[in-house]
Amino acid sequence: MASRKLPPTSDEEIDPMAEYAEKALMEIETPEEQFERAEEAQKQYDAHLASLSKLDEGGLGFDELNTLIDEHRKALEEGKGNSSESTQRLRRILADSIAFDMPARKLQEMWEAIDKMRYAPESIGLDSTDEEAGEYYLNCEGPTRNNAKDSSALEQFEYFVAIRRYPPPETLLAIGEIFARYLNAKGGLSLDEAFFGEPHKKKQSLAFKCSRDQEMDKFGRELFWSQMVNKSETREQIAKSFKGDELRISPENYTRKYDMWKAKKRAEREKKEAEKKS
Repeated sequence: MASRKLPPTSDEEIDPMAEYAEKALMEIETPEEQFERAEEAQKQYDAHLASLSKLDEGGLGFDELNTLIDEHRKALEEGKGNSSESTQRLRRILADSIAFDMPARKLQEMWEAIDKMRYAPESIGLDSTDEEAGEYYLNCEGPTRNNAKDSSALEQFEYFVAIRRYPPPETLLAIGEIFARYLNAKGGLSLDEAFFGEPHKKKQSLAFKCSRDQEMDKFGRELFWSQMVNKSETREQIAKSFKGDELRISPENYTRKYDMWKAKKRAEREKKEAEKKS
């Protein structure tokens, strides 16, 4: 079986090491600059962890919960139920499902029970029940629902099944509701319309975008490591070696395609960050 790539834990497929490596190729940092950048990276990571904890805090008022539910229903009808925004919204709703005795609480209760069983020190052959030891092995046990939170519901489902983990309740609920909408339409909707809100188009499809992102991400890593080993090798030469016989366009156009993809990803990330602040 092919090795799996962990989905990102931030709003975009960003590799901090790749960003650092790219900068290292352009200039030599002073120790002070390295310290400042490391300090800023730590602040961003701490803020990221804080944002994750909010998803499971619960404590919403009745009106706030109903507003979230209405937003979710609207997104589902617009064909956006497969989005990461939709699954994160469901996660917030599920956090209060037990308090408000919602039918979905059963999924939340099942997930919590599975999590406790999976993370119990005894489950991995430890004799100690010390809280710190349990927390240590919890962190080492592997991916949690946060690893895939910025992926679509379909990607989340495929990811957790591939690594033999039970998918989170928001993932199951999102996919179940989308299939229900598809079946209730009695042939009036295609699966593409139910999941993505529009008819199938190859270059607009989720599968195409995932394949492109994985290829461009892999090429970016290849660029870095190849230039580290052989600084005289051009980007075009690396592209030709990377794609081999599968290269259908010129190496120059391929590297230009990579630059455009990278700029688009950066713009998407900046847009999401701006939306969060507004």
